[in-house]
This record gives sequence, C-alpha cells and structure tokens, in this order.
Amino acid sequence: MKKAGQLLFFFFLVFPAGRLSVLASKPDTLVSIQDVKVYGQRPLYYQEDKKVISCDSALVLPSGQESLGELLGRMAPVNLLQYGAAGSLSSLSLRGSSTAQTQVNWNGFPINSQTSGISDLSQINAGMFEEILLIPGASGSLYGSGTAGGAINLDNKPAWGNGTKTTAGFDGGSFGTLGGDLLLQTGTKRFRSKSAFSYRNVQNNFPYRDTYKPGEPVEISAHNRFQYAGFIQTFSFRLAHSISIQSGFWYQKNRKEIPAIMGSYQPGTQEQRDSSLRIYMVLEKRWARSVLTARSAWFLDNMWFTDKISPDAPDYSIDSRFRTQHFMSDIYYRHSAGKHWMLDGGIASSLAAAKVTAYQDPVHDHSLDIYAGTKYHKYRWTGSFTLRQNFNPYKNPLPQADAGIRYAIQPGKTFFRFNFSTKYRIPTLNDKYWTPGGNPDLLPEHGWGVSSGLDLRTGQPGEHAGPWSFRWQMDLFSNMLHDQIRWIPGNGYWYPENVGKMWSYGAENNVLGRWKKNKLSVTCQLTYYYTITSVEKDGRGDNKHNQAAYVPVHTASGILRLDYGILYAGFYEHFTGPRYTTADNDPLYQLNPYALGDMILGGRKKTGSFTIDMRVVISNLFNTNYQVIRSYPMPGRAYFIKARFIFQTGK
Repeated sequence: MKKAGQLLFFFFLVFPAGRLSVLASKPDTLVSIQDVKVYGQRPLYYQEDKKVISCDSALVLPSGQESLGELLGRMAPVNLLQYGAAGSLSSLSLRGSSTAQTQVNWNGFPINSQTSGISDLSQINAGMFEEILLIPGASGSLYGSGTAGGAINLDNKPAWGNGTKTTAGFDGGSFGTLGGDLLLQTGTKRFRSKSAFSYRNVQNNFPYRDTYKPGEPVEISAHNRFQYAGFIQTFSFRLAHSISIQSGFWYQKNRKEIPAIMGSYQPGTQEQRDSSLRIYMVLEKRWARSVLTARSAWFLDNMWFTDKISPDAPDYSIDSRFRTQHFMSDIYYRHSAGKHWMLDGGIASSLAAAKVTAYQDPVHDHSLDIYAGTKYHKYRWTGSFTLRQNFNPYKNPLPQADAGIRYAIQPGKTFFRFNFSTKYRIPTLNDKYWTPGGNPDLLPEHGWGVSSGLDLRTGQPGEHAGPWSFRWQMDLFSNMLHDQIRWIPGNGYWYPENVGKMWSYGAENNVLGRWKKNKLSVTCQLTYYYTITSVEKDGRGDNKHNQAAYVPVHTASGILRLDYGILYAGFYEHFTGPRYTTADNDPLYQLNPYALGDMILGGRKKTGSFTIDMRVVISNLFNTNYQVIRSYPMPGRAYFIKARFIFQTGK
C-alpha cells in the first residue's frame, strides 16, 4: 500500500511537465465558476479571479448520509483533521492554515463556533444542501473574519417549477452504522418549500492495532457511539415587482461518546452533547440595473461536555456547558453603472452573547462592518476591487482589501487569474474571556495572500461536442499571517498571546478528463497539492522555519468514475504525506504517510415517476492502518449498503 501511494505521488509530481494528452471536460468540479451573475450572496459575485471548488455529485457519488468532512475528504486532497471515527471532531486546514482560519457559511451566514472559532464538520450532514463550494484563500474583504485558509459555502437553493419530489434513503453497514434521510420538495413557479430530515447512529466498535502498547495488541474501540439528528426547512417566494424572499431554519442534535486514546488502560468516560438552532431570512428587490438585499439571522448553539474519574463514578469530574447566541444582519446594494462597471456597498452588524461555565460572567460582543466594491468586465478582461472595515469595542483590524483580474487568453478555453487579498481573524470568546488566562487586549490576527492560476480547457460539452473533454488547473499561492494567537504555558495555567507568524506557500494541480460514447462514460480526476507552512515565529524562539504541525507537504487524490447504462462504479484514492505532530518537528513523533482507497458499485433505474438507486460502498478498501491525529485510531475496511428511492411529479 505504501508503494502504491508513492507511485501515485510520483505521477502527480511529473504529470504537469508532460504532454497534456487527455481532452476537455465539462467544468463541473474543482473549477472556477465563470461568467455567472449572482444576485444573492456578494462573495460569489467577485469570484472570477479566485479558485472555487464545486462538489460535483455525478463524480463524488455522495451517499446522502456522509458528514461534510467525509465528503470533502473524498472530493479533493484537503487536509482534514479528524480525532477518530465517525462523529469525532473534524475540521479543515486549507493551504497550511489552522482549522480556526476556515470559515463555514450557511446561506451566507458564518456558523463557526463563537467560543472556539472552529466549525466541526462531523456535525454537518452534507446531503442536506443543494450546493457545496470550497474557496481556498478566501479574502477578509469579502468574507470577514477567519478566512486565512479559506471558506466553505453551504447553500439551500430552490428548484423552481410546478411539482413535488420526494426522496427517501437508507444506509447501513459495518461498525453498527445505521442511518436514514427524507427529503420533500414541493411548490409552484412562485413558491417552493423544502423539508430535509436526516438521522445517523454509529456504534464505532471497530478493531484497531494499539501500537502504543507492548506487543501491539488488537483492541476493540469502546465508548465511541455517535448519534445525529437534523432537520432543515426552507421557504422561497417570488412576489410581484421583482421581490423575492427566502427563509429557513436548521435544527440538529448530536451526542458523541469520546473513547480513550491509544495506549490507555482505562476506558473512556468523556461525552459531548451538542444542539443548534439556526434561523435566517433574506429579502431581495430587483430593478432593471440594480438590486437591494436585506438579510438577518439568529443562531443558538449549546454544548455540554462531561467527564468522570471512572465509568462507575456517580458524579462528573468535569461538567462544562456552553450556550451562545449570534445575531447577524446586513443590507447591501449593487448598481450597474454603465455597460462595463458594477458598483456595490453595504453595512453589516453582529452581536454575540455567551454563557459559559469557564467564563466569570455572561459576556456580550458586537461589531459593525462597512464594505464596498467595484467590478469591471470588457471582452477578455474582468477586474474587481473590494474594501471592508470592521469596528469592534476591542482592537479594530486594519482595512481589508481584495483586488484581482481574470484574462481570457483564448476565450472559452484558456484563462489566467491573479488575486491579492488581506485577511484577519478577531480573537474568539475563549481567547478573550476564558478563566483563567483570557485576554481582552489581544490583537486581531492579520496578513495577506497572493494567488495566481491557469485554467486550460479543450472541447466543450454539448449536443455536437466530441466524445472527449478535458480541463487542467494549476494554482500557485503564498500567504503570510502575523500576530497569530497561541496559547502558551504560564504559572499554573495556559494563556493566549499574539506570538505567531506563519508563511505558507505552494502549488495545486488538478486534471479532469471525460470520455463518453453511447452508453459508456469514463471520468477521471487527478489532483496534487504541495504545501509548505514555515513557522516564522511561535513564541518559543527555537522552531523557526519548521513545518507547521499536522500540515503534510504532499497530498494527492484520484477519482475514476465509470458509467454504463444503469450501472456505475467509482474508485477513490487519497494520499496524505508524513506529518510532524510537534512544533520542534521531532521525527520520533512523526506520523507515517498513508493512502486510502474507497470503492462504490451501484445501479440507478428510472421507471416513470419513480427512481431507485442502490449501491455498495467499501471504505478503506486496502484495510490501511493509519492515524490522522496522533494516538487516535481510525477504522479499517468497512462495508455499507445504501439505497435511495425518488418519486417525482411535475417539473
């Protein structure tokens, strides 16, 4: 298996230097979305000069029961940090950043924790959203705080038309996995309703080899159960006078038993319960050359973490409770000033309130953002420039800017992109108010990023297109982040300080090819990421120029999708290079590289208004023994059966 991973890495490394002999592909995954006027979310309107990774369900074959972390791990060679099996804390590091520097948005509103700054991807069911976009290196000017690594957009978009569509799914398999989902979409050309319910229960009782014990015995993971239930309801209205309204709510509840780490002789006793309620509304009014958008949202999050001295202890040794509320609103106006120019601007406000066991008192935080931008488009050139200023009661970040161009070297086939942006991250509530150690006088993290990319396409999909299509993307990036917040040991407790400085740079290479003739279709995607994250300053003084912990230099992935009539198959390979787990890059604590393979075999049959989709999934096909986070075991080979039943009337 190790040899296979090395061969895969070698192929990705030398491929760009060879002749690009595969032909053109439909731009449906890992692509920069081109020439699309989006009147809703502002950041997507300024995306031509940026890399945007889109989840193509036809290629990735999501099951409907996968978490967002599981789906992204299959989709691209992202650096997913996962503390164990299904339901364990899972977060994303993009372009060498920390996980708190990746912002996750639901219909345009950030859902990252107000206390830790992290969004747990294991608690997000990917099948409940119509569109999932990954934006590496997202700018602070467009997205606000916490995007030095990038952003993930989760959107519920209405499928307009008269009719009803009902989808029911079932998932079951290894390690006590059981799940189901139900989706109902109905309405008219002026009204749409979507209801999505999902449930998942996983025992996670998998065997693993404990390499931290003498003789490396095989253990069975215990106290590792995960339960999830979630419901999303959205309503969309098209009213007279070019007015549209969208609203919705998202409620979910999770319970996770946290097992003991490898090498431990005592059973796990920790447990975490989470619940979230999120409500939003968007009102949009359009005129011939302009649009006005007003948005608001309210999020309520609860977390209860407990631990015991022993499983039989009557009382908790740790009983920690978090309750946060987040109110957000903004109003935004865009106007077309002539044939080639577009101007926009807006104002946004945020109010956070938290009651946390570890805080001395309930706390409140508020901030105000003012932003504006302009965009120019003429023939082959597209350019944009945006500004943002955040105001808060503590330390205001510097004004944020984003500037970029996109040039069509050969219209429809070859494009060049360049972008410069600044980034910032405001200290979290834990950074400011944790007792003991919190520091309200912390400075915001701040920095900049530069990226450039080349996009080559050959052959275009369509009725008269040839059987081949091809796309190649090459991106280079460099990011610098100053005043990073680090928790360092003090006199009996840890405390945060602005002592970190990090420089990340690298290259991202993606090749996508498709061939189709008659009933047979073959799609192949190959991706390789090279990332250096150099620690320029960390408060200790002796780790300069070391690679950041848990950031692999090399990651790669390959996807092969085969379709013949009603049958299909998918093969997925993901390679992660060696990773240091300590700031001093001690090789004794280095994690070995690993390659994971998944396989999906299935069939899809439609009869009238009814469609059935049945598939078998083999996860970790080669039964690889690996760790993502040191001392946290991961499951070996697993088998799952997944079924989807779809009934649709109308259009």
